[in-house]
Amino acid sequence: MLDLCENVQVVLMLTGFPDVSAGQVAVASWFTLSKGYAVSLCLLLALTLAVVAAVRRLRHGVRDRAA
Repeated sequence: MLDLCENVQVVLMLTGFPDVSAGQVAVASWFTLSKGYAVSLCLLLALTLAVVAAVRRLRHGVRDRAA
């Protein structure tokens, strides 16, 4: 969704060139930064879930071998 909004802002700036306001640039920049933060957050979440799954698997594996 953020990518789509960023693309719309870029298209609006390109079609309105050279009359592009600072506000328009700020909105486009906000969507670009937000998209980057969202991707980073998703990657961090995926890494965290992978570590949790690996720890659970190791714990269950150790418990199963001891029994």
